[in-house]
Amino acid sequence: FKRVTRWLKEAERDAAARVVVVAAGAGPKAPCFCSGGDLRQLSGLKAQGGRFQDFLWAEYRMDAAVQRFAKPYVAVIDGVVMGGGAGLSIHGRFRVATERASFAMPECGIGLSPDIGSTKFLGRCPGRLGLYLGLTGHRCGAADMLRLGLATHFVPSRRL
Repeated sequence: FKRVTRWLKEAERDAAARVVVVAAGAGPKAPCFCSGGDLRQLSGLKAQGGRFQDFLWAEYRMDAAVQRFAKPYVAVIDGVVMGGGAGLSIHGRFRVATERASFAMPECGIGLSPDIGSTKFLGRCPGRLGLYLGLTGHRCGAADMLRLGLATHFVPSRRL
């Protein structure tokens, strides 16, 4: 998280950087923005002498840096976006989903409350659908992400 935050600050100061595009890894397997990696990191944190608060502070600072980034920020969602990965992608100005996009906040399934600033983007969903997503961890595809405002654009994956 700290590296991404530093990278965004550097990109903001760099006159040659006119836009930032973030995308999950490419390849035949469905790419993803986080699928439990942050939770795995947390589980080993104590053994490494780290503090839970420091981990969350770094993650939340990254989310804020994405949200406040002054230049165009494009997240290409061509696979799974869950939990901490939502902070890296959904907080960006432009969120391009493909037919392979799948969004969820699965933390609630293990007794955690969705965090990463999700009350901001889930709170903007129509009706009470954001509340539903935050409480159930229900998965949404690209069409639902567009309707809910979690994605701003759709592009077929073959055109990436």
